[in-house]
Amino acid sequence: MGSTEKKNTLTAVMIMVFSMFMSRGIGFIRTAVLAGQAGTGSDADAYAFSFMLPDLLNQLLAGGVLSVTFIPLFQSLENDKQAQNRFFSNLFWIGTIIFAIGIAITWAATPQLLSMAAGKNISDGPVFDLTVHLTRIILPAQLFFFWGALLNGVQFANKRFFIPSLTPVIYNLGIIFGGIALSPIIGVEGFAWGVVIGAFIGNVVVQIPSVRKTGTSLQPVFDHHDPLLKEWLVKTFPLIFTLGLAFSNELMGRIFGSRSPEGTGALAALNYAYRLFMIFVGIFGQAVAGGIYPFITKMANEKNFKAMEETIFSTLEKTAVFTLLATTLLFAVRFDLTSILYQRGSFTAESTLITANALAAYLPGLFFFSAIMILNRPFFALRQTYTTLIISIITLAITIPVYSTIGLKLGVIGIGLTGSLASAITFSLLLIRWKQVYKESAILLFVKRIAHISAVSIAAGGFALWIGTLPLPQDDSMLGRSIRVLSMTIPPLIIAMFWFDRTGILRLRSIFRKR
Repeated sequence: MGSTEKKNTLTAVMIMVFSMFMSRGIGFIRTAVLAGQAGTGSDADAYAFSFMLPDLLNQLLAGGVLSVTFIPLFQSLENDKQAQNRFFSNLFWIGTIIFAIGIAITWAATPQLLSMAAGKNISDGPVFDLTVHLTRIILPAQLFFFWGALLNGVQFANKRFFIPSLTPVIYNLGIIFGGIALSPIIGVEGFAWGVVIGAFIGNVVVQIPSVRKTGTSLQPVFDHHDPLLKEWLVKTFPLIFTLGLAFSNELMGRIFGSRSPEGTGALAALNYAYRLFMIFVGIFGQAVAGGIYPFITKMANEKNFKAMEETIFSTLEKTAVFTLLATTLLFAVRFDLTSILYQRGSFTAESTLITANALAAYLPGLFFFSAIMILNRPFFALRQTYTTLIISIITLAITIPVYSTIGLKLGVIGIGLTGSLASAITFSLLLIRWKQVYKESAILLFVKRIAHISAVSIAAGGFALWIGTLPLPQDDSMLGRSIRVLSMTIPPLIIAMFWFDRTGILRLRSIFRKR
């Protein structure tokens, strides 16, 4: 990959990382507001479970994976703007009709569908009724997510990243607005209305002007015989049934969390822990993957497998440094950190304990979660979407029995650990498949470097735990907990980063050097 391409890739990645950092930071504020107002009570359980049907509908109608297969096809028409506009418009109108029908059917059947999935912690009368009500409020937002995926896809294909990067930021701000302005009046329902407001403004209102600047326009096209539409469907179909790791873990977490032996609050605790966990996944996995994908797509079109691997493996090694260090250091301070971030209002010390346990169980999968979002990009770019479908089926076949046994027996810890296991299996299978695609892959060297990073990170975590045995402030005040967290994490972090810099794993100066 040339220096110009590297610079463009880095710029795109940095924009997406900054955006994801902002989005996840604001997303955390959203979660903290919910935690303070609902704690780990039944209303928080109902709110967490109310996303199950909307998210499932979005997955089944390809809204969540639309841009992955749309971008390569849209880019292939870059020399014919009229053809691009026609493809975009056709997919927009046909998809809108399908989503509208799907939302209407799901809205009407919400009670019946939820009763099939909800466990004993949700199926109670008032909790179930509230879950149905919240689900029906959130459902229409899925149409806005579909529009947003398409509008963002157009911009990504034109290498315009900034405005699409605002989508999740505005979405989270909408939910915060609903929580602060509406929930004091209508309770947790205010957060649900915030979902709809944030989804519409972030995915549609803000995106349209930027799309127009690309020269893309919406036309009255409705042609279900269009060959490009059929090709898009063929490439997208496997992804519809490929439950992405993040989505499948949320789905399993909701289903089995509603049956957890801890009872009321278990599902909410899993949700709070998972949201905190996904802040790091979003920054080091999702944002990075989104930034490099258009460039990976170009390399795939040129069949430049060596450049693809260099980009992917180099990115994964840097991701490993941050995520593996975060895993061990966050584990060491999980109780104090959870208390600092969430314990206020209705979020009690009991809530802190169960949420910290859930976080500890999710943490072993942090690198794998993040890495999967990056490692699956070359398969998407090569249009080998059946690869992720097969791997998803294998992973689910292995882990569903584990959820049913260990998950139900150990509660939130078992559910979180099973999610981590699923991420490790998926990552391993993707790596094996890549070796089959690119016979000259330097996969062994890559694995050795990841092992090196893992060993250093474990040592850093052990050092953090040792620091915790020293005579640090032991009071449970915000100041006391903050001193413990900083004292236990900063020294190991500095030493580990110095080691990675000296050994060439991660040259810190190259990140900040002016280009």
